[in-house]
Amino acid sequence: MPDNPECDDRPYVASVVVETADGRFTVTRFTAGTDGRFRVPLFPGTYLLDPLPGAGGLPVSSPQTVVVQAGAYTEVTISYDTGIR
Repeated sequence: MPDNPECDDRPYVASVVVETADGRFTVTRFTAGTDGRFRVPLFPGTYLLDPLPGAGGLPVSSPQTVVVQAGAYTEVTISYDTGIR
């Protein structure tokens, strides 16, 4: 079966909750731009990024741990699954 261009990765306006590394406290929330990019200033440390599901429960993503170093931004890619196969 040939690849379907409709299934290619595309930017997504994701809403994400940034939590402490143990997931107990919310540090901040943000929404990516229409290009799927975001920049969030955080103090150095370890954080849990919890991407929220889209309307109706899809698309979905998984939480991921991110380590932020002093004086630099950390590049993160958040992948969402639409459930389309």
